[in-house]
Amino acid sequence: MFKFQIKSRIPAVLILFIFSFLVWVYAFRGFFSGKFLLCADASAYFEHFRFFLDNISRGVYPQWDPSRNWGMPIELFLRRIGSYNPLFLTILLLNKIGVSYIHSYFIFLAGYYFLGMTGFYLLSKRVLNDSRCAFLAYLLLMFSALGTRNFDSYSILTFVPMVWFYYFLVVFSQQPARASFLGITFTLMILVTTYIPFYFLTIFLFFIFWFVLIYPRDLQSILSRSRQFASNNKIFVCLCTFIFLLSLIPGLLFYMEGAKGELVFPGRHEDSVVKNTLEVTEQKSRDWSIIEELMFAGYYSDLHKYEFGIFYIPVFAFLLLFLGMIVPINKRLTLLLAWGAILFLIGSPNITPLYNFFYEHVFFFKYFRNLHYFLWLGLLPIFVVLLSEQFRWLLQDIARPLREKVWMILFVSLVHGGFYLFLYSRGNVLPSTYGVIFLSWIFFSCFVLGLIKNNSLIFYFLLLVLVAAQPMEVYHYLSQRTTLYNPEKAYRYMLPYIQLSLPTQADKERSLHKNKSSENASSQKILHRKPPNIYAGSRQLNFLIENIDYNAFLDYAAPQFLVYDRVEMVDEKDLDFKRIERTLSSFENIAFVRRENSFNQEEVPEAPRDFNSQAQIITRDSPELQVVEFGVNFVKLKVHFDTRKFLVYNDSFHSGWQAYIDGKKTDIWLANVAFKGIWLSSGEHSVYFRYGTRWSYCLNFFLMGIFVFVFGWLVFLWTKGRGIVR
Repeated sequence: MFKFQIKSRIPAVLILFIFSFLVWVYAFRGFFSGKFLLCADASAYFEHFRFFLDNISRGVYPQWDPSRNWGMPIELFLRRIGSYNPLFLTILLLNKIGVSYIHSYFIFLAGYYFLGMTGFYLLSKRVLNDSRCAFLAYLLLMFSALGTRNFDSYSILTFVPMVWFYYFLVVFSQQPARASFLGITFTLMILVTTYIPFYFLTIFLFFIFWFVLIYPRDLQSILSRSRQFASNNKIFVCLCTFIFLLSLIPGLLFYMEGAKGELVFPGRHEDSVVKNTLEVTEQKSRDWSIIEELMFAGYYSDLHKYEFGIFYIPVFAFLLLFLGMIVPINKRLTLLLAWGAILFLIGSPNITPLYNFFYEHVFFFKYFRNLHYFLWLGLLPIFVVLLSEQFRWLLQDIARPLREKVWMILFVSLVHGGFYLFLYSRGNVLPSTYGVIFLSWIFFSCFVLGLIKNNSLIFYFLLLVLVAAQPMEVYHYLSQRTTLYNPEKAYRYMLPYIQLSLPTQADKERSLHKNKSSENASSQKILHRKPPNIYAGSRQLNFLIENIDYNAFLDYAAPQFLVYDRVEMVDEKDLDFKRIERTLSSFENIAFVRRENSFNQEEVPEAPRDFNSQAQIITRDSPELQVVEFGVNFVKLKVHFDTRKFLVYNDSFHSGWQAYIDGKKTDIWLANVAFKGIWLSSGEHSVYFRYGTRWSYCLNFFLMGIFVFVFGWLVFLWTKGRGIVR
């Protein structure tokens, strides 16, 4: 029975390895075909990728996003995706050869996930020294909920470089080589330039902590080999170190941006209790931890109703866990258990004071908002490796006398029978779950009796069926609850490039008529229509929309450029928002500028005696102002006014903006609470607004080049070595 074998284990693994991934792709074919819509954070990340790559394809490194919340620095969103990753350029390459952008993105997403799973297989094989158990680990992780998070989250962007870092680290610790050292460097570069690298740092530091305690002798050998490698490759090690230090610059600049306080993240904190706007208050970080994530998953124990973002692992994992109760504890299991336990305690602040201690004494703990990510990035892969280690012991302990085999079969039957009865008592169990339990019992019983050879193709195929059968049915029900793609309600950013569109004359007349008719009503009181929650944006913009009627704000902010004759200095600490709302919504010819604006040196001139009662709204056909050129980081204007004017650009104020008139730098004023304003003298002038400095622009392109170079170098060394993947 089941005697079919192949001579080499490698072809069996390779065939089933690729086939299993194709099975996973088939399960999510609705996304890859464009039928389904990305949801939650995955939708926003699609927009970030599109925005970034569209600009890169034009030779522009975006530093400002004029399309989001009336303008804001884009660095937050570029750090969330890790903009220097050279693998992202595959999306552009696919798009250039004719593949639609959305399909190019999904191809990349699937390929990147497969890259991560490949790294996890290779890592597991190195750690467990067993291709069978590594294949099991690969299957369990790929068909867990981590695979579904490609379509609702961004965790894969951190997981992939993290798992490859551990792979290169293990390879280097076993046999130091340039390829593995450069691999460590490259993956660290990706990690430190991706959103919140402190998840990785925390997981890694606790791994080091437990490894030092459990494997002190091995550590001495590793350090000795590492010192010898560094001694023999001084220039190479110094160069890698220097390149890594360069990759820290974007994160440090982003931290400094947060310390300036010009951006707000209302979902992370209250402004008054943080020193850096990137920080998260302790209470905010407690809102959704590992415990809440697991409890929420418990509400969906009926997998007919499974949805995205819910923790899930194939039912075969639980059978392995219960069967592993007879496995003796070794050093490897001790390390995995201790490592997982400490991450669980840190990620569950409501059950232990451990997190509170680290929050008070370790600075980067103040930057965690989603503690449940420790479950996805740490606990889940650790748990999978632990199960695979138990499976390895079960496979090794088969060579026993017949009597012990009988007892083993009885134990296997007891575990499977008990688990079946437990699930049956709960009800609403998927048919595939019962099928996996029955097939698992047959698999282990036949293996104990020696009827299945562990190097056969059928062995690997049965593992695939045991792991993937239930997830495939779960994914089927998930697809029934997934939002269908609708072009009218799809992603926010689908146009090839952002354009600056000025209103028509008809738009202008409608705005003036609308605001005039509502002027009396708005003068009585502030309506305070609740604005949408700003995830990230200008502090001044958030300040404005929180204090005036949001409809009035939208009407005022619709035109991109307004021209005023009068300017009034105001104190930010004593603003009359009723008057401001009335003035802005009616386009009264008066602009408000901040009195304590340290960026301004010139005096406010007096207004002319004769002027219109309303500000001038610049339309497409306005002869006084034309948009010469527009990009995400700048705008060039040509203006011609008969008298001195104050121009307000309804794009958020930020100290990183600079303005030039006829090539000479001029002051930018904080105008109308949240926007940019400059004085224009009479006559014809060229006006140039630019965000960011030339050195920061060059730095970003330089770093992109460095990342591409290091990746190419890594591929060259890896190919040359031909022994690093084993």
